[in-house]
Amino acid sequence: MTVETIMHDVIATTPHLRAFATFMTGRKEYADDLVQSTILQALTTADQWRPGTNPRIWLFITLCDEYHVMRIKSPNAWFATESALARIRDLLETDSPLGFGDMLTTLSQLDDDQREAFLLTVCEEFQLDQVAEICRTTPAAIWDRLVGARMRLTNALSASEGATVCQS
Repeated sequence: MTVETIMHDVIATTPHLRAFATFMTGRKEYADDLVQSTILQALTTADQWRPGTNPRIWLFITLCDEYHVMRIKSPNAWFATESALARIRDLLETDSPLGFGDMLTTLSQLDDDQREAFLLTVCEEFQLDQVAEICRTTPAAIWDRLVGARMRLTNALSASEGATVCQS
């Protein structure tokens, strides 16, 4: 692949990386750091890319790896605090009847692996096998994570309406 092709793919994927990183970290500044680190990694290893490589999947693999490394290095910094969620709510608030702020708060309460699988399949529209490749696990493990995330999200949304639908 040429550097121009890689740059085109990086530029096209950057908004998706940024949105995913923002939901994973809950903090815009950490999301920006993750995306910058991912792009730097993509450019410094451009000579290793081969024809047939899906650059979008490779970029998400790199971002997820970087996210987990940063969580290990600074475990207390890499979670969505209430003030961080409030900042994101202010930036992204919509008139959705589902309550975007509630959904964002609920997403932040999912386990990292559940949130990662949910965002990659639902928001980024990756297939199960692609998400498994990104997360370095099996499609069955991704399915389990999605089921767990769905149950927790359903319970949280139902609780806000006063009824429990699923038990997790």
